[in-house]
Amino acid sequence: MTKLFLSALGAARAAVLVSFLATLPGDSTAAALNVGDRADVRRIESYLNGITTLKSRFIQRSSTGHLASGVLYLSRPGRMRFEYDPPAQILLVANGLFLIYVDKELQQISNVPISATPLSVLVDANVKLANSHDVEKVERGAGTLSVTLGMKDDPESGAVRLLFADGPITLKKWYIRDAQGVEVQVSLLDSERGMTFDSALFQVDPTMFEHSGNQP
Repeated sequence: MTKLFLSALGAARAAVLVSFLATLPGDSTAAALNVGDRADVRRIESYLNGITTLKSRFIQRSSTGHLASGVLYLSRPGRMRFEYDPPAQILLVANGLFLIYVDKELQQISNVPISATPLSVLVDANVKLANSHDVEKVERGAGTLSVTLGMKDDPESGAVRLLFADGPITLKKWYIRDAQGVEVQVSLLDSERGMTFDSALFQVDPTMFEHSGNQP
């Protein structure tokens, strides 16, 4: 589903969307987790389940040299909004069921089920990583903790690596690489939690381009 959706968008437009829908080439055989790994997975689950709302600036870098920035709004369960800064002309909104891709320049709207995207883990009502994903690897660094997750229902679609600061645990980055080898890093900056959002942030009018007079 995700690959077909990207193909439909076309290579040029999909390059911008890749950081949220494309995936790392996954390892079909997840390594066995040790006791420490399982304990860290539970800590990550507890952290993610503890988020009700989150707002953060983000910076998106790709190995092709593209650089973009914007604001992420997260309201669990089910809702996200990735609002890109100009000159980018795109918007990504998760409304509880679908991740909606709005291309303002081409005046097109497309969508894909949230469950078909690797970052569904951020908006699941009850995050239980082993239920929805294959936990492929847990890694620790100097003050960091990361987990690589594959899509359980579609192992060939790949994986996403989430990186957390550890002490206290806080989501900082995710890393993704698409089938063409394009690597993307999304970094979160100045995250805030616990605010109230207008529900309109997570809605997209499907007729927004119908009366523009400049339809594709």
